[in-house]
Amino acid sequence: MATSILLGRDLAEIEPVSALAPHTRANREFFEPGCAPTRHTWADWIRRGVVQGKLIDNRPYVDLNAFAVANVLEPEIERPPQLTGLDLLAGSNPA
Repeated sequence: MATSILLGRDLAEIEPVSALAPHTRANREFFEPGCAPTRHTWADWIRRGVVQGKLIDNRPYVDLNAFAVANVLEPEIERPPQLTGLDLLAGSNPA
């Protein structure tokens, strides 16, 4: 049995940082029956970065820990730089 030198505990006792599980488990744990997202929806969310997870052979696996603690799930959106009034008057165009 492997033991961590720093923690002095068996490595088997240490909880993983990320808990990937099939989307069906996420459906059971987080959604009422009949309200759960489809496999296609989970895969789309993972592809777009809405939900943390992995697609393995086109099967969605969800990071249950990240899903459980997230209050808002949306993809990262690149926003254009904010222009100030001075930028507009000077004719600046950061694009």
